[in-house]
Amino acid sequence: MNARRSAPLTEPRSCAHPARKPERRTVASTAVGSASGALRRAFTGLDLLLLESNHDEALLRSGPYPPFLQDRIASRTGHLSNRQSSGLARELAGPSLRALVLLHLSEVNNTPEHATHAATMSLAGTRVRGVAVAAAAQDRVVGPFGDARGGARQLRLAL
Repeated sequence: MNARRSAPLTEPRSCAHPARKPERRTVASTAVGSASGALRRAFTGLDLLLLESNHDEALLRSGPYPPFLQDRIASRTGHLSNRQSSGLARELAGPSLRALVLLHLSEVNNTPEHATHAATMSLAGTRVRGVAVAAAAQDRVVGPFGDARGGARQLRLAL
C-alpha cells in the first residue's frame, strides 16, 4: 500500500501516523502507552493497522527488568501490552480492515507467538473475517498485505 500523505497526531510520547489514499487508509502507532480519543478517532475505517504490542503482561512481571522499569513500561505513558493492543484492535476492527501488523515487540518481555495469538483471539470475537495478523520483526521486512480489492501491495509509508 503506497501512502501519499501522513500527518502525525499530537500525543505525548506517541508516534501515530495516519496515511490516506482515496482507496486505502492506514495508521501506524507505537509507544503510546494508552489510546486516547484522538488515537481512537484516527484508527477508524482502516485497511491496515500497524499497532504497538510491546509486552506480554505475565512475561513482563516475571522477567529480568527491575520493578520500577516494569511499572514504567506498564504505565499509561509506557507501552501497550498484548492485551491492550488486542482490545484496541477488536474495538476498531471494521469491514475494511485487511491486516493488523503488531509493532515494537519487546525481545525480552514478548514473543511473536504471544502477540499474534492474543490479537487473533480478540479479532475472532468480531464480525470481521479474513484479517491477516502478523508480528513485525525488528530485523526484517513484513508483508506485503492485501488491500480492500484483494490485491497485494508492499507497504511504503511516507513519514
